[in-house]
Amino acid sequence: GKTVSVWSAAEVSLDDRKKAAEELVRRVVGEKSAQAFKIEVVEKLPEAQDFFEIKETGATGDTGVILLRGSSGVAVASALNWYLRYDAHVDTSWNTPFPVSLQSPPPMPK
Repeated sequence: GKTVSVWSAAEVSLDDRKKAAEELVRRVVGEKSAQAFKIEVVEKLPEAQDFFEIKETGATGDTGVILLRGSSGVAVASALNWYLRYDAHVDTSWNTPFPVSLQSPPPMPK
């Protein structure tokens, strides 16, 4: 038989969750476009639902930085999907070749 280990998010550090989300962003949008994103994974209250936030923050040269903040890696992935669909107007699916093509610089969230 097979043994499958399952870890809860509480067993994975915030730093590890952030690194995993950053790697996802790099795979999906490519190394160059990923530089326009800042990722934050934050704790949530034990009984609260996962959440995400997308906003423009700070500035890098002449362009802003797109903040994807979420309460888990899955929440950050959802934020990226929302950004791609509604701000960058890029649809993704299981069949989408990655990295996706974004304009340079990527559009800021509305």
